[in-house]
Amino acid sequence: ISGRTIHRFDDGQWAPVAQLPWPMWFRTVAMDADGVIWVSHGKGVARLHEQSGADVEGSCATPFVYLYEVSWKNEPKYTYPTTRKALSTFPEVADITLMEYWEGARILGIKVKSKEQGEAVMAHVRANMKNEHPELICYAPKKPRVIEMKPGK
Repeated sequence: ISGRTIHRFDDGQWAPVAQLPWPMWFRTVAMDADGVIWVSHGKGVARLHEQSGADVEGSCATPFVYLYEVSWKNEPKYTYPTTRKALSTFPEVADITLMEYWEGARILGIKVKSKEQGEAVMAHVRANMKNEHPELICYAPKKPRVIEMKPGK
């Protein structure tokens, strides 16, 4: 795995075989004879499924900024004060939604209205939060917990 891409060594060279929606970490990755990719994730084994409409460059109806995997040390109702403070000065803070969701791990991200707004949010996060590497993806969390944000100074 290189970033969000799974590669396979075939005929003496590495070739991309799958693109993940965001960075993921697996203990083991295997491909069966039919080309199905299997991964060990958490305490089990999962099959990766092809997802349509995941390309943020195309006609994505659900642009989303992936922020980071949440620390297991954070309590269940944690409100992310540092992240909220950094986002509070984003000019369009009233138009974005900070949310936590579970997708193999607790993850924090931001629902945005467009690719352009997502790019602006990412630039703002990079400028105001050290060592953060947000990514714009096409995704809609299934059962998110919305974290309230207020405009700051």
